[in-house]
Amino acid sequence: YDGVFRVDLNSPSTIEKLTSYDVLKGVRVNDIVKVKGSDLLWIGTLGKGIMYKGKNTWKSMPKGLLSSMSVHAVFAQNDSTLWVGTNKGLNKINYIY
Repeated sequence: YDGVFRVDLNSPSTIEKLTSYDVLKGVRVNDIVKVKGSDLLWIGTLGKGIMYKGKNTWKSMPKGLLSSMSVHAVFAQNDSTLWVGTNKGLNKINYIY
């Protein structure tokens, strides 16, 4: 539970930490999706719902937007539609980035 890291497979010794410790402190990450053609990263968590990272900013999706804050799966259909599977059903989110 120490954050999200990126590893360059061409140079496995290169590890970049993508989150500060406070952003995901004590939070279980269940799924991560990167939107093709952008720097947008969606993270499905158990208890904090969806978190996303734009250029250098981490944000949480507001409570009440999802059927549950327990996210099990995330799928980016395209650059404006996100499907989120929770323990209480499937959610379709339309977003503008």
